[in-house]
Amino acid sequence: DIRMRPESDQEVDLLFKVQEREAGTGQFTAGLAYSQRDYLTGTLGLSIPNCCLGDGQMANVALEYGEYRKNYSIGFSEPWFRDRPTRIGGTMSYYNYSYEDGNSPDIVRYGVRGYVGRRLKWPDDYFYVQGDAQFMRHEQGDNFSEDAVVRYTGYETSVSATIIRDDKDLPVFPTEGSRISLREQWAIPPGDFSFIETEVTAKWWWPLIGKLVLGFDGALGVINGEQLQYSTLYQMGGMLGYQGKLRGYSAGSIGRYRIGRSYLSLSAELSYGIVPQIFYIIGFANAGNVYGPHLDNEAIPTQAELPSPWAEIDPSDLYKDLGFGFRVQVPMLGIIGFDWGWPLDPSELSNGKRGTEVGEYRVNFIISQGF
Repeated sequence: DIRMRPESDQEVDLLFKVQEREAGTGQFTAGLAYSQRDYLTGTLGLSIPNCCLGDGQMANVALEYGEYRKNYSIGFSEPWFRDRPTRIGGTMSYYNYSYEDGNSPDIVRYGVRGYVGRRLKWPDDYFYVQGDAQFMRHEQGDNFSEDAVVRYTGYETSVSATIIRDDKDLPVFPTEGSRISLREQWAIPPGDFSFIETEVTAKWWWPLIGKLVLGFDGALGVINGEQLQYSTLYQMGGMLGYQGKLRGYSAGSIGRYRIGRSYLSLSAELSYGIVPQIFYIIGFANAGNVYGPHLDNEAIPTQAELPSPWAEIDPSDLYKDLGFGFRVQVPMLGIIGFDWGWPLDPSELSNGKRGTEVGEYRVNFIISQGF
């Protein structure tokens, strides 16, 4: 039952009277994934909605196990704390990655994270703000020296603040509007790392002709500090798990051998809804790069020996690609798709050598990832 209640000449409140209907009490998922980097990996997930008081609380457990990658997490969220539009939650996680060659040390990360977020009424109804705090242990071999700008092992204590303005018309496959976010993260004592990270992302959508929609995505990130955790450094390539989008290049290949303290990413995408909100075909163009000097594990510099990461950004120095793909929304799973990307520039492998050649297309598998 929906009723209208005028508030002014320009605003009307909509009052919804609802009757609860019992539905499933949870969701269990299992799957297998294969990649050239990780080989065969199995996944298990358990999500329990309305797990406590029936007010939309969510508990979830995720397990990922493979020959080289192991990832476990457990989390809880409350979207309507004390009957107000305030979200609170937290997660505990453990991650382990073993390199195939056996010569590189394992990557191990574990810790806890908590957050609180709130919808705002000012400057308008489209703003959301969130604060995070986390305590993590990072292990990836011995540190080079105490004053080196990059450290591999240590404890990280950090807090962050994020503000978002989101006025897109639809949560999935939007046709117009925008989503702009600014995030600041501070690594603070008693952790072993000291840095400030700034990241800005902006997305816009415009309807063109019929079901054709143009989207634009831009992102910029900068890390400045005396002691950076190695896994914090930026990498690009592929679609998921790294900064920006460079779908014509292998996952994480751009910036892998650099002290990547800054990155720039630009993407344009045309989408056409064969079946609106269910099945789309897309065409895209990406450009981006990770900036910084080459990483020499035998002689890692100090912060004083490096220029400002802001000065390293060069918008004229970008890797570029073109491609096409599709997206389909599957009930219970979310968005699934494939992208085929062709690089327009040869990629950097290490120490100035070249990796991916022009014309070598890459296939990207996407799950639960919109533009």
